[in-house]
Amino acid sequence: MAGNILSSRSEVPVTLVTSLAVDTESQDRKIRYPQISRLTPEKRRLAYWRCAVGFFSTSARCNPHWTHVLYTNDSDPVRIGLMDIRLFLGELGVTIRHLPFENYRPPHGLSTTFRNAFYKHEVLEAAASDHEGGIILLDCDCISSRHEPEIASLLCGNSLLLLDVAPHRDPFHRTQGISRADMGQFFRAFDSSYPVRYPRWFGGEFVAGPAPLLRRISKEFKATFRMVTDHPEAANLRISSGQTMLDNDEFIASYVYNRSDISHRDAGAFVKRMWTGEDASRCEDDRRYAIWHLPNEKNTGFPLLFAQCIDPASEFWRVPLNDLPAFLGGFFGVPHRTQFPSQSTCQRAANSAKRLAKQLIPHSIWNGARKWLYR
Repeated sequence: MAGNILSSRSEVPVTLVTSLAVDTESQDRKIRYPQISRLTPEKRRLAYWRCAVGFFSTSARCNPHWTHVLYTNDSDPVRIGLMDIRLFLGELGVTIRHLPFENYRPPHGLSTTFRNAFYKHEVLEAAASDHEGGIILLDCDCISSRHEPEIASLLCGNSLLLLDVAPHRDPFHRTQGISRADMGQFFRAFDSSYPVRYPRWFGGEFVAGPAPLLRRISKEFKATFRMVTDHPEAANLRISSGQTMLDNDEFIASYVYNRSDISHRDAGAFVKRMWTGEDASRCEDDRRYAIWHLPNEKNTGFPLLFAQCIDPASEFWRVPLNDLPAFLGGFFGVPHRTQFPSQSTCQRAANSAKRLAKQLIPHSIWNGARKWLYR
């Protein structure tokens, strides 16, 4: 990893953007983030920065000709171990821009989950104003596995690129307690003239398009956000799952994208949301996607990848690009996990058993038996 490896430019200018929002108020600690719910605010903050390192490092390898920008409301120094993360990203060629979280902060009475996810709308507005050409806005828990030239060519058109997370779902089929029919009914509770009976469910992790179109859609987001926060019954209007409009940024995104007269194309051929872990079912074919969204890997695969990324002599920087998808798949279980923390699962289980035994066994017996437990 010599010098600024993101310094070259493509014929079609593309800016890859991600957002990183941290808690800034004491009340923010009450907001739930299910995938990292057990982490303290500071540990959650560092988890996001580790994700950002993986995000930009993988894109540095796959898309070195793109411009890379991170927007964050975090103004504090970031050190993980001995590594200055801001310095590392700067040397990688990433521009870090401080942007306050002001215009899209959901009122606390209207949002109990994923509140910081609304920061991406702040970032969308800023990025569309700051840059020209094609812009891609991704969540920071995404990685690039290969370069996909068609993405850049589509950014020159007259459409947005969006991710339909359930393109073949029956309008009445419920996932996570919500159907497309439920969503349409929910939207009409806010606006009786809402025109789409069965809205598409668009993911919040990806939006891309020419800067002028993103400026237009950003204005629609701002108007809709104000409509929701000003609605006198916003706290009482709930979708079938019991959530408010601002409990999930994908509700307001789907509201806007379905209603807008701006045309869109599905990015599902390039981007995939991949749930991993014991209950997930990943396959070899998943590796073909250029962009992987890995929402439940913030505290598992991303820390392992982070350790590789910050080491200029690691295998991550040396593996041939053709082999990069398989290499990355080993960290995230796509389809099988081959990389693990230095402490094995068996060792962690043994340590847990020892802690439990110490709690249950009388002190005198424990002292006599510990040489056997710790041998």
